[in-house]
Amino acid sequence: MQRHNAIKRMSTARAVIPFPAQDSRTRGQEALCAIEHIISLRSQRDKVIGSDLFADPAWDILLDLAAMSLSGRKVTVTDACIAARAPQATALRYISKLEQCGLVSRENDPADRRRNYLVISEQTLDHLIEMFAPKQDSGIASLGLPTPLCA
Repeated sequence: MQRHNAIKRMSTARAVIPFPAQDSRTRGQEALCAIEHIISLRSQRDKVIGSDLFADPAWDILLDLAAMSLSGRKVTVTDACIAARAPQATALRYISKLEQCGLVSRENDPADRRRNYLVISEQTLDHLIEMFAPKQDSGIASLGLPTPLCA
């Protein structure tokens, strides 16, 4: 009976297990580190297995936009097409879908009217930060997800 109660207490006690603090990095920096790691793994996977079998242009675009936004850099539509790892026409279709969903928007370059930047929405970026660097009090650690492998 005592053992049963102890096990029950342990299972309810792990409801919120905060991620260990990683130096003094902000959540944005932690998310950037995790996103860059995922982009790197996807590139390695493409080299080993090939890119024909696994394709997710919209996700690749969002990851690249999030990483560049968190780094303070702008992304041209052309650069986003390259990040999609798909033919340009396919990438442009996915960019249009992302725009229709309100996940990204286009901005004109004031210095060059021929160029457009693709900008991730604030809400989308916030959701990705939460996904890759959850708040310590969110309890997401109780799901058993690994912490980012960044130092």
